[in-house]
Amino acid sequence: MAPQPLQHTPLRLHRGIRVLDLLPSFGRRDASIRCKTREIVLGDPDEQYEAISYVWGAPAGDCTIVCNGQDLLVTPNCRKMLRRLRRFHRTRTLWVDAICIDQTYTGTAERNEQIPLMGQIYHKASASRMVIFDLVRERELTFDPDQIYEARAWDDLDPGTRHKDLYLLGCLRGFQCTIPHDKVYSIYSILRASGILLSPPDYTRPIADVLEDLATSYLRDRKRLDILMTVLPCNEGSKLPVLEIHVMIEVASHYALFLLDNGYLGLAYRTCQEGDQVFLLAGSDWPFVLRQDGNAFRLVAPAYVYGVMEGQLWPEDEGELEQITLV
Repeated sequence: MAPQPLQHTPLRLHRGIRVLDLLPSFGRRDASIRCKTREIVLGDPDEQYEAISYVWGAPAGDCTIVCNGQDLLVTPNCRKMLRRLRRFHRTRTLWVDAICIDQTYTGTAERNEQIPLMGQIYHKASASRMVIFDLVRERELTFDPDQIYEARAWDDLDPGTRHKDLYLLGCLRGFQCTIPHDKVYSIYSILRASGILLSPPDYTRPIADVLEDLATSYLRDRKRLDILMTVLPCNEGSKLPVLEIHVMIEVASHYALFLLDNGYLGLAYRTCQEGDQVFLLAGSDWPFVLRQDGNAFRLVAPAYVYGVMEGQLWPEDEGELEQITLV
């Protein structure tokens, strides 16, 4: 009989999470992987577990382990990780997202509820372990949760930390994951802790809506336009989210020099066209190329304009600023 998806018992406790009891091998390295899941209350001092991070690897499982008495398909990396962490004679309690969170289609509601707890799951663990696989050797790194600083609301006045959240958001496009929503939800707790108050996770929403919510939340909570600096060029009218672009852009080949009517020289993506306008926008240190669309404007690209990057053209009287609409 072919292995079936793991049928989880619904979580019933307030702040309940599942943990995985990895049963010992009793001295047999080649013994089948056997484990059981059970529900605990997150933060219960009587419950100890280790939170595990590893690369899922293959999008679908084709390796069999035994969980709760039934065959379960997991990815090769998952089975390798469990075999690596299994003890000879003692049960080891772990938290492994691929098994402890219902990954089935019917488990969407549970995933929506568990994602906001991820930060606390790692923080409350007795240890957080990262298992790294490569062709040469397997390595296991251990982090003490007491030595992991909680993300703080980065101070806009601190030049050393000002763009950390932007850097993190920029890294998202390089993340590899089967479900595109995880590119945002994987750092949900970090963003919330830094003061970016996203809507609750919802895997049923289109990914474009999730990305729009991320951008809107950043603009609202940071009150700055810096997130627009992460915009990458795309075809006019393209609805493809930036985080869905899988081909790495050869940055230099996508830039072009331009000359403004007032003689200023600038650099921006080649998506700019003759007739586009360059604006200095309140809330950003960079100029932006905008394209008129009726009575509003569309964002084309951030730009570098020689001679204006240090506020030389910013009016002393902010009453001279004009209000425009971006669409």
